[in-house]
Amino acid sequence: MQLLAVFLLVVLGLTFLAVPTFGAGWAWDADNGLGFAALAGLLYLSIPGIARRDVRAHQRLSYAVLAVILLHALWFLLADPAALEYIKPGAPAYMWTGLLSVLLLFVLMMLAQMPTRARVHRSYGVFRYWHRVLGAAVVLLSAHHVVFSGYYLRNGWQLAALATLLLLVLAGGGLWRWLPPLRRSTPVTLLSMSLLAALAFSAIRNLGL
Repeated sequence: MQLLAVFLLVVLGLTFLAVPTFGAGWAWDADNGLGFAALAGLLYLSIPGIARRDVRAHQRLSYAVLAVILLHALWFLLADPAALEYIKPGAPAYMWTGLLSVLLLFVLMMLAQMPTRARVHRSYGVFRYWHRVLGAAVVLLSAHHVVFSGYYLRNGWQLAALATLLLLVLAGGGLWRWLPPLRRSTPVTLLSMSLLAALAFSAIRNLGL
């Protein structure tokens, strides 16, 4: 099984540890499923050392993750015009951290492109350090958005499990060195897995599977 699929199963699986049949409609739940899939994609991209094994594949996957995030945001705005109230001044903090995570991810991707990377960072080592720092910030902001939105993650065990997963990915360091050469996930794979995961997420909740 691809490691990406494992992250999808774990992240979305955490949401079923409490109120597993809680649903708010097919469209709403599917879009939230995309949000969780996007977080899983960000965690997959953040595994220490993975990017160095294939930088181009890492870059292409980052575009796919950004596409899932934008689809998640646009889906809400198109399906429910009232959601516009959540991107206006006075919106809840978790909406602003979600928006900030998207903007920071975009900046992170632009700074990783040549020749911009060479102009901003004096060495590859400095680039790698700040790329990981900013990447961790994107993940943490996204996690804040997910948790404080108040949907699906309502149990202390869920929050503890998610915090442990974040810690393992962002601060695990050498724990990931045991990984064998990984089967590369392509952008098509990530997009298709995310859509299927979102559909399954919604079906389980709305059909009582």
